Amino acid sequence: MIGFNINVTSNIGYNPGDYSSWTEGSLWMAKTALSKAAVKGTNMFTPDLLAGIESKFGNIKNALLTKVGGIDNMFFVGFTGSVSMYIQFDPTQPAEMIIWKFLQTIRTANYDLGDQVMIQLCKHIADFDQYISLYGTKGVNPPIMWITLDL
Repeated sequence: MIGFNINVTSNIGYNPGDYSSWTEGSLWMAKTALSKAAVKGTNMFTPDLLAGIESKFGNIKNALLTKVGGIDNMFFVGFTGSVSMYIQFDPTQPAEMIIWKFLQTIRTANYDLGDQVMIQLCKHIADFDQYISLYGTKGVNPPIMWITLDL
């Protein structure tokens, strides 16, 4: 498979479903193909243009990691599929510690997740936190989100 698939469910009603996207490997393939086929001076997509787009994903990932560090609710996230881990998000900890624990859990498990995957994981974690703030936990304690990630 080129790209990845994420399925998200929870025990409190947050169930955005499936999300699929391409990855950095997909961009590499596109750059390679365009380097062979793009005609110079035609203002078409070029490998340099794609490299410029690709370089911005790190900035988006870092912005979303900051958002993860600013969670307002305590909850757990379990990962299954290509990634198997479990982490607690606790708003009583400093933002830097929340981010460090999240990234360290990924590193300790020896997972090399690209920017595109990290962007979506961070987005779902931040969205789950917002869901809890808006709708509560419906009496379920602790709130748990399960992310099935297929790389």
